Amino acid sequence: MRDIAQRCSSAGRFSCFTDDPSGWFRKGVTAGRRMRVDTTVVETNIHHPTDSTLLGDGVRVLIRTMKKITQIAGAVGTKLHDRSRSVKFRLLEIGRVARAKGAINQDKLKQRYRLLLNTTSRVVGQAKRFSKEIAQGVKRATTVLKQLALEGLRQELDEMGSLVRQVMKQTRARIFRGNTRSEGKLLSLFEPSTEVIRKSLPPRRRGARPASPTSSARW
Repeated sequence: MRDIAQRCSSAGRFSCFTDDPSGWFRKGVTAGRRMRVDTTVVETNIHHPTDSTLLGDGVRVLIRTMKKITQIAGAVGTKLHDRSRSVKFRLLEIGRVARAKGAINQDKLKQRYRLLLNTTSRVVGQAKRFSKEIAQGVKRATTVLKQLALEGLRQELDEMGSLVRQVMKQTRARIFRGNTRSEGKLLSLFEPSTEVIRKSLPPRRRGARPASPTSSARW
């Protein structure tokens, strides 16, 4: 890289490093026989990811968004059912079972998770109906600006609903089938790109890994 920097002119040095590397070959900067890129990670600021807290986060965001939609569109179409207290109660129950002394009662844990998943599914279904009614014009605003805000909230519902469904899928896989390596596993609803970085030595860290064409590091 030092040789490449020396061959780049002062005027074109910035573009040399921001352009596609294939441009270096055409400009005669390097022969391009081999290039090794080492990458690093950025630690993400998220709480410790558990299935129950991720489901709780999703329900909280969906209900908050639907409340904003109701404030703009009024009480038309699907009525909002706030299940926040029910979900909070389920989270407390799961926490008590998980922290109990001795071996974890798997039957109790599965029962609590089944109730939490059922409530979460109801909230996701309600969010889907809200989104559909905005698209159909059932829920609409009185002004253009408020209608734009309504469309933005609809997009938020769709995006968060998709993430919560993924969390529900991985929760069912882990709790009821014992599969801890679900495809597309999420560690945070607010930082979906976060991955677990497994190293040869503990501890594990959670961070967002930037993409690179090749890498000499092992993740």
